[in-house]
Amino acid sequence: ALQTGSALRLELPLRRASDGEYRWHQALAQPIRGERGEILRWIGIGLDIHDRKTAEEALRESQVRLAAILEQLPLGVGLLDSRGSW
Repeated sequence: ALQTGSALRLELPLRRASDGEYRWHQALAQPIRGERGEILRWIGIGLDIHDRKTAEEALRESQVRLAAILEQLPLGVGLLDSRGSW
């Protein structure tokens, strides 16, 4: 982002100083430009997204387990929407 001047968005684990635990964070930064397009400064924010990442991983694992169970069933399974349509 510093070389290209493009916005920055990344997710990375950072270690917490208080207890040494690693937690996932999201870093977002945007260049503030002058009249001629030059970068005057950067503005950004860091967000703790550890709980979201943990929930996403649990959901992925659950989906894999469900798919494995459905593949082993000796019968068909159908899904209906809220109107009762296939």
